[in-house]
Amino acid sequence: MSTEEGVRQLEQQWASAEARGQRGAYRGNTVDGEFRSTHIAVRRGDRWLLAGIQLSPIGAPPAFAQNTSQPAGE
Repeated sequence: MSTEEGVRQLEQQWASAEARGQRGAYRGNTVDGEFRSTHIAVRRGDRWLLAGIQLSPIGAPPAFAQNTSQPAGE
């Protein structure tokens, strides 16, 4: 699985963006996928604190998790 990563540190802030592949199974179904994450930290004195985190899938959910009874967008 592929990994892309970017890290930027300013004087009092730090941000990391990453795309990562995953392989797995849930209740006998394959749940492989690509995911994007962003982490933001801020410096307070001599400590770094996590200020924000965002996680999202890249692409559609696995076929078994898609609801085919509703039109797209609903």
